[in-house]
Amino acid sequence: MTTPVAEQMELDPAHIARFRWDLSPQQWQQLQNVINELQRPMPVDEESERRDVDRARFVFPVKLTWVDEHMNQGELWAMSHNLSRRGMGLIAKRMFHKGDHLTLHLPMPDQTMRQIDVTVAFCRYVSSMYHDVGLRFCGVRV
Repeated sequence: MTTPVAEQMELDPAHIARFRWDLSPQQWQQLQNVINELQRPMPVDEESERRDVDRARFVFPVKLTWVDEHMNQGELWAMSHNLSRRGMGLIAKRMFHKGDHLTLHLPMPDQTMRQIDVTVAFCRYVSSMYHDVGLRFCGVRV
């Protein structure tokens, strides 16, 4: 499998601000750098490549919600960076654990939010503020 080559991204803070991301210009630059680095083509070792579906570049703010083991509700805005038939990759300012169950809220063109049940497939630290989180789709709520 090959990952599509991605061009450099430019996020518009004014556009993204409506999604409640309160980042300084330096933090915006860091977020752009992290996503661009994750999109960079990497040499692929056929034996270690586990993906069986291609991913497409998809950079857009999304909201995550969850209920923890103490029944506390959590909410966080994150930035997606890729999309496949089975899941989504995103950058979050929080660590999650493999197997965590979350709800992904995806803004739609008609201003509604599509709710998708997801499970965390992996989470890894990528910079001083961010984690790369892989989500696996479980089901869309109607």
